Amino acid sequence: MGIIAYRLGSIEPSSKRPFTVLEYEKAIEQKKEVLIYIADDETASFPQSAVDEDTRARKRLSAFKKKLRETHTVGTFSTPEDLRE
Repeated sequence: MGIIAYRLGSIEPSSKRPFTVLEYEKAIEQKKEVLIYIADDETASFPQSAVDEDTRARKRLSAFKKKLRETHTVGTFSTPEDLRE
């Protein structure tokens, strides 16, 4: 299960790729069921500290979200309660 909001997360040092992306790719490689939930840009509210400020990181996140939307049926959420449903 992937829960994607406004930050890609930590970078794996040797590959210089986000762990989030690496975990997703591993799940695909192992043919695991993939459930993706992306924060709704119109209604979700997150503290500024939870948002990537780096322009390059935000572009990478945007590209990753686009790939997920093109590849999977994606659910959206605005609050933690939405994910419980």
